[in-house]
Amino acid sequence: MASIIGLLYGLSLSAVGGLLTGAGHGTYILLGIASAPISFLGIIFSLVSPPLLWGVICGLLPYTSKNPQRRIFISVVVLHYASVPFVIFFDAYSDLKYLHKVWQAYPASIIAGVSLYFAGQVLIWTYYLSKNSYKSQPYRRK
Repeated sequence: MASIIGLLYGLSLSAVGGLLTGAGHGTYILLGIASAPISFLGIIFSLVSPPLLWGVICGLLPYTSKNPQRRIFISVVVLHYASVPFVIFFDAYSDLKYLHKVWQAYPASIIAGVSLYFAGQVLIWTYYLSKNSYKSQPYRRK
């Protein structure tokens, strides 16, 4: 179920990101961020990969109470967050003048895209922390 939610989250990011591209006259920055680091492979990958990326990440969430899965989850998410600042250095996503034009024409679409991305991140970390919070029980020796 978590992977399906992640898949839908990624599809939503792809849809809003696709709308922001404006058939080539808009900005690709949301697509680049939503699919980082896979977006470094090109625009086609940034259109297709968000559902796969977030489906895998969210698919790992229910299993993060186990050590190997927790490490994989943290590694993938840290890799994603670490690569996001570098998205603007790639030619396909460094279209900041178009970002400004889209902002002037349709600011609600940019706000919707950014809000969707951050809302998903908050939900992912809320679930992760609720799943992995350690109960304040005294240590018992077995």
